Amino acid sequence: MYPLAVYAHPGSESWDAITRGVRTANGLQTYFKCTLHSLTEPLSPTATDADVDAFERQLPAATPAITGLIFCEERFHGSILIKEILPKRIYVSCRVPKGRPAPFRLYLLYQIAAAAALTLGARLDPETNNEMIHKQPVGCLWDWWEESNQRATAMMIARICPLCRHDLQTQGSLPDEAIVAARQLLDYVRRSMLGEAPSVANRVFIAYGIAPDWNVLELMLRHRDLEPEYFNREVVTESIADRWRQMIESSRFAFAVMTPDDKLADGTYVARQNVIHEIGLCHARLGLSNTAILLAEGTKKFTNAHGVNHIDFQSDTSWTLPRGSTSCSRNAASSIPTIR
Repeated sequence: MYPLAVYAHPGSESWDAITRGVRTANGLQTYFKCTLHSLTEPLSPTATDADVDAFERQLPAATPAITGLIFCEERFHGSILIKEILPKRIYVSCRVPKGRPAPFRLYLLYQIAAAAALTLGARLDPETNNEMIHKQPVGCLWDWWEESNQRATAMMIARICPLCRHDLQTQGSLPDEAIVAARQLLDYVRRSMLGEAPSVANRVFIAYGIAPDWNVLELMLRHRDLEPEYFNREVVTESIADRWRQMIESSRFAFAVMTPDDKLADGTYVARQNVIHEIGLCHARLGLSNTAILLAEGTKKFTNAHGVNHIDFQSDTSWTLPRGSTSCSRNAASSIPTIR
């Protein structure tokens, strides 16, 4: 996990909302680990304009060093909401309308994704960050907005355009997993802004074929109080594509169980094609580091699997489920095949 420090004054009126925002950010993705720290003093003695320069002069004496995203109740000069001291700190004002056009909780989460996860996570220098800004909006996080309505629109359509993604990866050396994590945060903000009620993903998705080995994995997860998600967990009343989307959006990690289900003309065995497809979906939406491939002995890898982490295991179908069992008992757990 990549640590992200978030700071706020515990006496501020936004402290509780910031606490919930940090908790939500950690629940929506697994790459960034946000930790909320208390500022001993507000940026300014009054809740008018923040004196960032004076606060910055005090920071060299601070122990431990303050580096990260700093929320403050004060405004910045000229009604600016963000003050960047890159690559170490970004100050974000909480002096925004708490309701329409953008709910305050989503504003906080949006800033955690855009300012903390991407800008600070990539360690962008001021020059690179300024070059990435779009004076004419293109539907990117680096669009320049000034009014509250523009800000709300940006939160609904924000994405990372191809040019900015390239800069994050080359100038900032931001890995794909970090960008996937930021997109998960932004997707939650976007769907909430559009009136949906997205839940925090807390399940473990299982992709499987014909062989029953995946049932053992399901028992293992339940035994550890983890909620598995799989295609037949509930009756499919919508299209298969909608069911895939539902499963991926409710999960934060995935296991793909590749078993030798289909025999090819050359005598080799491969996993069912739905498993291969779902591996691609999980790589794209959850990230490489959040997708584990379990490869049963005798199963041929797919052609571009080289370099993708997988775990070999000995398939064993001799185990039996306790009659009427819905969770993994210690006896059932003892019959789980050994992963080598």
